[in-house]
Amino acid sequence: PPRDDAQTAALRKAFQTYDKNSSGSITKLELAQAFRAAGMSFDAKTVGEVFDKADTDQSGTIDFKEFLKLSDILSGRVKAPVATPPRDDAQTAALRKAFQTYDKNSSGSITKLELAQAFRAAGMSFDAKTVGEVFDKADTDQSGTIDFKEFLKLSDILSGRVKAPVA
Repeated sequence: PPRDDAQTAALRKAFQTYDKNSSGSITKLELAQAFRAAGMSFDAKTVGEVFDKADTDQSGTIDFKEFLKLSDILSGRVKAPVATPPRDDAQTAALRKAFQTYDKNSSGSITKLELAQAFRAAGMSFDAKTVGEVFDKADTDQSGTIDFKEFLKLSDILSGRVKAPVA
């Protein structure tokens, strides 16, 4: 489904948050910082791969138009480009730590509210509809929560490591 004006405005605000020097584009370093703010600890190689996929005009930066395309991949709105290799043990450990941070009540799963809070903590101002869409795509067993296995799959989609499922 097409993105509405409120979603575009929220993405522009997130873009401006990540564009630390207000240059109108995001550098590889700024993208890495955005991932870290979201609790996603990727190595430099993975950040570089995601960045290179998003930088479609090969300018060395990600402009807002490219950021919107990256957001579409992250939200599962469109398919991600070619998948990257599996994550290593250090990445899995970092993702487990992020998962435990987001799992505020230590239930072993993340609720829709906890996911929304994680996005907000990372400076991503998504409306409830967008959070719901991302959550529903991640909750593959339809349990009403995201367990660690589903969180890993969501992380893979967010990083462009695997293609997002088609709705």
